[in-house]
Amino acid sequence: AEAGGLVTATYAGIGDHVQGGEILATIENNAQSAALQQAEGAYEAAQAGAASSQVSVVSAQNGLQSAKTTGVSTYKNAFITTDSTLHNDIDTIFTRSNNVFIGLEINGRGQATTLVEERNTLESQFVNWSAKLDEASNDTIKPLLESATAYIKTVSGFVDTLSEIVNKDETTDTFDDAAKAALQAQMTADRTALNQTLQSLDGAHNAIVAAEKAVEQAKLAGDEKSNSAASAQIKIAQGALNAAKATYEKTIIRTPITGVVNAFYIKKGDFVSPSSKAVIIANNSGLEIATAVGQDDAVKLHVGDIVAIENASSSGIISAIAPALDPTTGKVALKISVTDNGTLINGST
Repeated sequence: AEAGGLVTATYAGIGDHVQGGEILATIENNAQSAALQQAEGAYEAAQAGAASSQVSVVSAQNGLQSAKTTGVSTYKNAFITTDSTLHNDIDTIFTRSNNVFIGLEINGRGQATTLVEERNTLESQFVNWSAKLDEASNDTIKPLLESATAYIKTVSGFVDTLSEIVNKDETTDTFDDAAKAALQAQMTADRTALNQTLQSLDGAHNAIVAAEKAVEQAKLAGDEKSNSAASAQIKIAQGALNAAKATYEKTIIRTPITGVVNAFYIKKGDFVSPSSKAVIIANNSGLEIATAVGQDDAVKLHVGDIVAIENASSSGIISAIAPALDPTTGKVALKISVTDNGTLINGST
């Protein structure tokens, strides 16, 4: 998966034959969908503006100030969400003395010391953020959005770690099944809230960048080259639209090839992280073997040679030979395209 979030639907199962480009699953994407609609509107507005080849500098500057004002509000809302996540939810499993975190209410599976240290570090950073909150203004908001994004990504990673530990932790008299289930549900809600906050911060930052470009373009549009300036404005809007489409597409899991679903690791209701495994699609009729041979054998082989595959009742053609020895194994890597699968099974060794 390229995006993190809650899986809202799956459309295939193990053994299904799927076509290249077919949608296999979707991840919660309300924010991305809204951003895409906004970018589409901006692109249509740019096209409409090109008809008259006139862009108002004042209007563009007002748009920039509006984007920055929205950014300040988004920044402060991000602080509130992070504050609630840390102090109302996460801190329920930590013990504290004199404003310093000293232990865990749960077992921690051998990571208690590390978790306590990380929580104290996060708290120190949060205190610094709180002290500078009133400094947020239209003149300072852009770098503040970037620093808030970096901090919340760290908090989100910390919540992911805690969630994994809670899921594996054994219940006790003071941490029974009901308490564990409630904590698991809260962790999932926190992860979703932080993910949505990151999306909002990213959207606010992108809106300011786009508005800054719009001001630059508006100033260029006042000269004799207004037609080319209007064209450039469309390209800027097109770029923002393409970026919004790309972000939205990351929430849609598609198969890049035609083949068979050999594994499906996610289901509706799961919370997935970016880069986590989702599905394995393979062309089981077109297998390839990765192997290696000694140097003496390698000099006798050539790309295109036909080879027999022992114990598999099949054969193949050498499709690639490494140009040098692997210094780790002392062997030369080969790839063999299987022409007749025989008893070979995809994924076997």
